[in-house]
Amino acid sequence: MNDYDSNKKPSAAKVIMSVILAIAVCFVSFGAGYLTRSCSSGDYTELEWALDVIKANYYDLDEDGNLKDFTVDDYLAIISSELLDPYSGYMNEEQYKDFVSSGEGNAYGIGVRISSAEADMLKIVSVSGNSPMEKACFTLGIDPVGKKIIAVSDADGSNYKAASDYETFSKNLTGYEAHKEFKIYLEGVGQGITVSREAYIESYVSYYDSEKTYLFRSEDYSGVPEGKEFDGGMSGISADTAYIKFDEFNGDATSQMAGALKYMQKRGKTKLILDMRNNGGGYLNILCDVASYFINNDGKKESLVATAKYKNGKVEEYKTSANRYVPLEKLTVMANEGSASATECLIGALITYGELSYDNFIVTSDGTPDTVNGNRTYGKGIMQKTFLSNHGSAIKLTSAYIYWPDKTTNIHKKGIFAPAENSVTFADGLEKALEVSAR
Repeated sequence: MNDYDSNKKPSAAKVIMSVILAIAVCFVSFGAGYLTRSCSSGDYTELEWALDVIKANYYDLDEDGNLKDFTVDDYLAIISSELLDPYSGYMNEEQYKDFVSSGEGNAYGIGVRISSAEADMLKIVSVSGNSPMEKACFTLGIDPVGKKIIAVSDADGSNYKAASDYETFSKNLTGYEAHKEFKIYLEGVGQGITVSREAYIESYVSYYDSEKTYLFRSEDYSGVPEGKEFDGGMSGISADTAYIKFDEFNGDATSQMAGALKYMQKRGKTKLILDMRNNGGGYLNILCDVASYFINNDGKKESLVATAKYKNGKVEEYKTSANRYVPLEKLTVMANEGSASATECLIGALITYGELSYDNFIVTSDGTPDTVNGNRTYGKGIMQKTFLSNHGSAIKLTSAYIYWPDKTTNIHKKGIFAPAENSVTFADGLEKALEVSAR
């Protein structure tokens, strides 16, 4: 819990926390078959008393003059934010449904992830596959990643609204109903990009070589993305090399990776640049399935990908279920400080089994590259599990530390470092990857 000035009136959240902090961990009780938190009858009586006192006596009005009242969801949300790490948290029934749906690839919006880390600047970090923004930018031949969002307007260019902070930008976007077209303006792009807010199924893999592009698209936004070939490829890439951008270990990522690799073989490419920048991870089962295409391990069917070590001493191994190995003359991997969790697990497994050398590992940075120690990935070497209640809510908890296949390497809060010579800016990353791949 953050300290606050004792001369200031504490917020409602802090009033609640000061009463229940010491016994908060006993408040969560889940039904049979999932997780049960036991607490002594004395603790429970104390907690029940504290909550009853708050409900009966705490008096505070919101800006509209309405009495503030707190629900169970409010208490659990406060407990989660104050006591647990950033990766853990409570979800009510609706939030949990959204969480599951997102993991299955269902999304809504225009399909951009933005950063507002720099003052008065909204920069596009990534664009979701099969989204309105991805389709519009591909048609126009624009790569929006790394570009600053300037404004939003109606489709005819009227009602122009500048965008300098996330709250304003989000408010401008939500002012447009689903399917209504409007324009996004990017710095350095001479025309507005026409998009609309849509419900769509996200794709996670895209393929490029010197002549062709292979994307996973649906004809309409409700359809399942399928592989589609397009004329025109990536400038500067060697004729024997393919480039695959891999965004998340979610949804249908496994079959999409399989489809892209099959297309690569059909095209006769023997070298691969695998770009996992800003891939924040996803599900371990998808990690293991994807790994089966990149790990040979002397032809063994099962290869250890990661080991989870729990609080109670339990050890759980995650392995490939088959050997689907695609032979490569050379594999080059790109990552950045946004590459985390399952992405770092895959990189670790590739290094452990000798499929990837550090000489072919590139890490980019948004700021000045660390040319002394090398750039590093995010550094998330822990795993979360989700526990369900009988009434549809859930709590996601950090429950294990994750180790590479050597069973000793854990990169939590450390990351994976690239050699200094392979540590460059985000903008220079692809050029560096093409250089390394061509060696």
